Amino acid sequence: MIDLVADVVRIQRKSGNGPITVHCSDGLGRTGTFCAMFTVLERLKAEQVIDVFSTVKTLRIQRPGFVNDIDQYEFIHKAALEFVNTFNNYDNFKLTFC
Repeated sequence: MIDLVADVVRIQRKSGNGPITVHCSDGLGRTGTFCAMFTVLERLKAEQVIDVFSTVKTLRIQRPGFVNDIDQYEFIHKAALEFVNTFNNYDNFKLTFC
């Protein structure tokens, strides 16, 4: 999934940083999971902070029902952890968990 996010970022940059359309069958569960994961990873890169709770809460203000079960919520945490583990060799990468 981390590779998918990297591909989306790369394609978005090539196309002029326009909006990204993401949709699943109900437009909530898997769509919300992808959007939350994408947002968490982008914030992690920019601010070195992981705050899945606040990210999901903010997204739910705009779209109630995003990330609608515990498995999806846990998946976002695992994706962030996988992403962080790619930086194990970098001593200057300091991380804050919220």
